[in-house]
Amino acid sequence: MGLILFMFARNHLTPHSMSGWTICWGDGIRTVTRTRWTGKRHETDTYRYAQSVPLRDGKAALHVQWFELVTTDEAGKEIYRNAFVTNHAVSDKNVAEAVEAGRGRWKIENENNNTLKTKGYHFEHNYGHGKKHLSSLLASLIILAFLTHTVMEWMDDKYRLLRQNCPLGNACSMIFAR
Repeated sequence: MGLILFMFARNHLTPHSMSGWTICWGDGIRTVTRTRWTGKRHETDTYRYAQSVPLRDGKAALHVQWFELVTTDEAGKEIYRNAFVTNHAVSDKNVAEAVEAGRGRWKIENENNNTLKTKGYHFEHNYGHGKKHLSSLLASLIILAFLTHTVMEWMDDKYRLLRQNCPLGNACSMIFAR
């Protein structure tokens, strides 16, 4: 089983401090450039990747494959930039697919976390009042409720109809948010 993780520059400085990092790795960073038509304009996707990059400073650092996508418009203005790490092999042939997988994972994760935080699940609340494992138990129950609601949304027409016709904030939606 593999992993693809989104990189936040503030959390992992090694791959993102690119001015010094590029000098350290020299020609270890490979670049693949592709131009595509979006229906309105040409955009250039520049993929960069490197093998066996330390995820953090120190001898015990996990080594991963790092890759990024920078998309620019015809004038050279940057439209999109993101970086990812993975334990899968990255090459000229699969770097675009790896970026697509990373972006898809980020989209799913971001949308689910947003739902858990803003749609009545109160997930960001710190339930750390128990002696040992209360916060883990309550987080698990919240995720189980979210899963149950999602499955019911897919499988039960009456449930889906009620959820669509109940405006937020009334008693009907409060029942479903519990």
